Amino acid sequence: MQPCRKVCDRAQESCGELMERNGYQWPEGLRCETLPVERHGTLCVTPPETIDTDGRTPSSTAADVESALGPIRDMLERLQRIAQLQEENMRLQQEKLRLEIQLLQRKFPREQ
Repeated sequence: MQPCRKVCDRAQESCGELMERNGYQWPEGLRCETLPVERHGTLCVTPPETIDTDGRTPSSTAADVESALGPIRDMLERLQRIAQLQEENMRLQQEKLRLEIQLLQRKFPREQ
């Protein structure tokens, strides 16, 4: 399951400028426009409304940015793996349907 687009948008809004100031670009694999928009019936993950920061404030050091990128990279890898699994599942479902159609065509041949 993917994060909802607003999760990515919020992360990019809060981290994007800081990353750029420290010489990093927003990861190409985390393009927010590719993520689903949260709507009724949409399956995507949203964060809790409040995030406990333990009283810490954002820091602009390169080390802090680099340490923050670790979880983002991990999430990106998980999302890529989920996408691969979803694609494989779709391919298998299509193959199953193709085989079921063939079976039905053999069972009920068209009269010519």
